[in-house]
Amino acid sequence: GELGVFPTNHHREVQVEMLRMGDSEGYHAFHARHEDTIVATVSVIIMKNVPVASVYEVATLNAWTRRGLASALVRRACRFAVGEGCQYAILNASKKGKVVYERLGFKQSSFGTFSLLVHPGPYPAEGV
Repeated sequence: GELGVFPTNHHREVQVEMLRMGDSEGYHAFHARHEDTIVATVSVIIMKNVPVASVYEVATLNAWTRRGLASALVRRACRFAVGEGCQYAILNASKKGKVVYERLGFKQSSFGTFSLLVHPGPYPAEGV
């Protein structure tokens, strides 16, 4: 369902919505939509039996980058996860995204060959 309106720095507003994906009750997607186009998206899986949310599929259309949409959606997904009982959020960051996630409070962790970022909460309330 719709979560509200997010004003962008170009005086165009985007609608923010959350969708439960497929048959999996723990899989949700958060979209920023301008008119009929999804301009940014974040997915989150709420793990069963552990207080962890996995954040992934963070993407923004090129024409909509550098406006804070992905950051706002990640914050919104993390706040949703807290409401579902999660205490941590994890994600695997690209080089380009790592700086953004660190600004949101995620910390570097090592797990095998993967570079994993972990956010222990609390999650900031600003944004979407």
